[in-house]
Amino acid sequence: MNELQAELSSPALVFEAAVAACIRDDWDAVASLCDPDSLIVHQHNAIKPYLPGAKGPAFSVEAFMQGPYALSREEAESRVEQLCMSQAPESRLRQDFPTVANVDELRSMSPERFYAAYIRGRSFGEMVIRETGNRHLTAEQDAAIARIARAFFNYRTIGVVTDGTSEGALFAYVLFRDLGNRQQGADGEPDWKAELPPEVQSYARECENHGSAQVVICRQQANGTWRLIAPLEFLDQSMAIVIDDPPAQGDIAGPLPE
Repeated sequence: MNELQAELSSPALVFEAAVAACIRDDWDAVASLCDPDSLIVHQHNAIKPYLPGAKGPAFSVEAFMQGPYALSREEAESRVEQLCMSQAPESRLRQDFPTVANVDELRSMSPERFYAAYIRGRSFGEMVIRETGNRHLTAEQDAAIARIARAFFNYRTIGVVTDGTSEGALFAYVLFRDLGNRQQGADGEPDWKAELPPEVQSYARECENHGSAQVVICRQQANGTWRLIAPLEFLDQSMAIVIDDPPAQGDIAGPLPE
């Protein structure tokens, strides 16, 4: 049995192989671990916002003139114009698929290549590049991004539940949890748990550091191996980096875990 066959031999192993590939930024490997039929369906649905003539979300000038925004009409119209431009198909394509030249290339991709490009555009590295405008990262910056990935993809497999269908297909639900890596009282803020009665502070710490459980679905293939069902929600890193101020030249913005 070769390495790939071993990774595909059980739902838990294929999930853990995908996590390892995420940490090393090997998005082609992640896509290769996904169920081929799910990749076809994902491409069919995910490509639509990038096609010419696709309609983006609607923005209201009046909404920006009311409530917490309270902009003048001129300011609101300018804001809506900017948002509409950013949501145009060609703009979204440049942002979400930075390695794809145009929509024709996107259309010509195999489902596996499409998904690899799709998740690469949502990776930590691409988000940093998008925020900083710097596509030439130093070795130190690459190492910092790798530290974020290790902290973000810090999962432990809890168990696997299999479930058949009336059509004879076999699926498996891999239950896993985030191991945390949370910092107590970060940024000089007081630790809220210290305000609790002493007898429940230990409980609060255990709950905070235990992490929430998640599920990923696998499908058994005709040859008995297992593949992940795309898209993989645990790959969503869009909330992992928050940039408050414009970064200095060559810097990576946002807090980096040690």
